[in-house]
Amino acid sequence: MEQEGIHIERIEAYEYPEARDIKHLFIRFKKEKEDTPFYLLSPEIFSKLTNTIIQEYSSNIK
Repeated sequence: MEQEGIHIERIEAYEYPEARDIKHLFIRFKKEKEDTPFYLLSPEIFSKLTNTIIQEYSSNIK
């Protein structure tokens, strides 16, 4: 994603202990002080992020 100008420092998955079915991803962009919840990403960045995650996951399970 760096090649496309999307500079992600980390991705953190959070699961709420009181509601195990509710999970969120928080994304820390480089040079940002706070994490961004996945639902506040632009549709373009969200799509690129999910496609990258799926590709990485798929390549690791083969």
